[in-house]
Amino acid sequence: MSRVLKTEIPLVSVLNNCFPRIDYQDCYCMQVDRGDLQLNDVVRCFFTTAPGWVVNMMKLRDKLGKIAGLKVNKDTRHVSSNPNTSAFLPGEKFGLFQIIERNELEVIMGSDDKHLNFRVSLFLDKLSGNQKRIFISTAVLMHNGFGRSYMKLVAPFHRIVVHGMMNKIYSRLKQAS
Repeated sequence: MSRVLKTEIPLVSVLNNCFPRIDYQDCYCMQVDRGDLQLNDVVRCFFTTAPGWVVNMMKLRDKLGKIAGLKVNKDTRHVSSNPNTSAFLPGEKFGLFQIIERNELEVIMGSDDKHLNFRVSLFLDKLSGNQKRIFISTAVLMHNGFGRSYMKLVAPFHRIVVHGMMNKIYSRLKQAS
């Protein structure tokens, strides 16, 4: 049985109000036994533990996206911080992801493009004892037919990527405990 569960975006998440409307959303969570876990640890893992197949899928997305005139990692040369030492503050950039907002529980990041805007939330919830729950949520605002077609094509892969990333994050956090 998978440790990653599909769920609803937490009610207190800033992501719920990031756009005037949300055309696509999803949320996955997992529980970890790490009382010492901090939000920055989760965000750092997000940026440094992508499985190889996810990296390859993003390279393919960038090649196809460039042909379609979309933002790609090569278009976002400005990487303002190193994820290994960052405080993950608003304005910092990591590839396509710019940190937009941050509070004690959550980091919101994303990007705006001509076909859609997306936001990703990394949310850390303290449970009882040493238990914490990590949520990765996505919200998308589509601007046009191309954005809707793009999401229809990408959504199934997106779900697989998020699930794979969460499993990798879990493994990294378990090793560090």
